[in-house]
Amino acid sequence: MNQVELNKTQAKRFLEYLAKTDFDSLRQLLADEMQYILPGKSPLATHLTSAAEFSDFLHSAFSGKVAQAKFEILNITAEDNRVAVEATGLFEFKAGLIYENIYHFLFHFNDLGKITQLTEHMDSYHATKLFVGGE
Repeated sequence: MNQVELNKTQAKRFLEYLAKTDFDSLRQLLADEMQYILPGKSPLATHLTSAAEFSDFLHSAFSGKVAQAKFEILNITAEDNRVAVEATGLFEFKAGLIYENIYHFLFHFNDLGKITQLTEHMDSYHATKLFVGGE
């Protein structure tokens, strides 16, 4: 498997493990110095600068809270060390909250196939309304 195909496979695994809330397997995909960027001006916008920070973020948001989740990849393309994924996601939380969103993920990988940067674009208005509150 060439590097571009490996990176695409790793991006797909990331979404699979996230949907399963399998954070131990997901952590294995991350370079220690990875960055996670959720751009924008919403209260959810963030920039994390390590795999440890990102793992803590995921545990806080999802661990023990998700009844079921799934991603459907609509498009995936890769070039050099980057993989772009368009996807829809559906999370059903144990507390009854249903969260559906559309995503564009841009993954950057090192030569070992580990994620060094992940930028997530989604409908931040919808996410903020559900998770932070407001109109």
